[in-house]
Amino acid sequence: ERASGRTLLAGAATLAALLLLARLGSSPGLLLTWEPSVIEGFGESARAGAGAGKFLLEAALWDEGLVSRGDHSLLYGAPTYALLRTTGFQVWQLRIVAALLAIACVPAVFAMTRRFGAGAAGAAALVLAVSLPLLYYGRYGTSLSGTLLGVLLATWACWDFVEHPARRWWRGPLAGVA
Repeated sequence: ERASGRTLLAGAATLAALLLLARLGSSPGLLLTWEPSVIEGFGESARAGAGAGKFLLEAALWDEGLVSRGDHSLLYGAPTYALLRTTGFQVWQLRIVAALLAIACVPAVFAMTRRFGAGAAGAAALVLAVSLPLLYYGRYGTSLSGTLLGVLLATWACWDFVEHPARRWWRGPLAGVA
């Protein structure tokens, strides 16, 4: 069962990567609803001369949540801004971080559900890898990919901490950060 679970995980992660990264720089013709506000937010920071480090600090201290303003989210906005500052702006650069965060959700759900057996964990990873919300939000550059990854990591860390508090005390602070 362990080998089949890992095989399913590898297949699920590969499938998610193929679906999310293929033609990532292509445009649907119009900017999606959230893309103009995200681009504008990145532009405001760039015009103000904010470097990647300052942007990261502001994102870490931002108190309005991770979803309502994607350009200033910690998991999506800060790495995307650093990439844009380093390499310039193209459509794929706006979307690549969200795609990578979505791909990272696949092994995260596998790790979280492994307590039900490797086969069940592999199946859960495969179901997540082909789920439309993961593929849509992961492909079209949004902070919801980071939000999902944060929730999965926090759930995994809390669950593991509650089951084994003495041996894995470090997962308590990890859950708090996630």
